[in-house]
This record gives sequence, structure tokens and C-alpha cells, in this order.
Amino acid sequence: MKGLVYSAGEIISALKISCQALKKARDSGRVFVVTRPTGEEYYPAFYLSKERKAIEAVSKRLGTLDGWSKWSVFTTPKLSLGGQTPIEALGVGKVDAVLAAAGGFLEA
Repeated sequence: MKGLVYSAGEIISALKISCQALKKARDSGRVFVVTRPTGEEYYPAFYLSKERKAIEAVSKRLGTLDGWSKWSVFTTPKLSLGGQTPIEALGVGKVDAVLAAAGGFLEA
């Protein structure tokens, strides 16, 4: 999974933020972790992209879904996004469409 996910320390270093800033983002729902069976927590690499703020907005919209469910939402192609994954769609500026797709996922 290396390259797809990073430890808290790696994310903090790459984003040049504090531990407290990462904790605040996580507590607010803007950032999520995926947990391995061993209990180790990792942050998706897509938080390092230039679309980070939009990704955080979608993550927050997904509310209390567990990390792996959120991962699936972000990485699964959606017909409503023209077959793109939400990450791909955010990369081309389709923020409103991705937010709507996320809302639809919650209603399903």
C-alpha cells in the first residue's frame, strides 16, 4: 500500500503542518484514516494533491462513514461523474458534482 497511504508523520512532514493541525482536521472530518488489521492507521496519499481542500470538503460531507468506506467512495468510478472516480473528477474541477455524488452515496 506504500505510495497510496502514508503515516501521520509522513503526512505532517509533506504538508508542513503540526500534529495539532492534523488532529483538528481529523476531528472535524476533513481528513480520515484507513486502519490496517494490525491497528496501524494511514492517511490516503490523495491528501497530498493540489485538490486537498476539495477532498477535505467531500470527506467532511461523508460524515461518520468509516475510513475504508470513504476510501471506496473516493476511488470507485461513478456513472454520475462520467465514469471517473471522485478523485479524478476533483482533479478537473468537478467539485459540485463530486459533492452531489457523495450526498447520493449517503442517501443510498
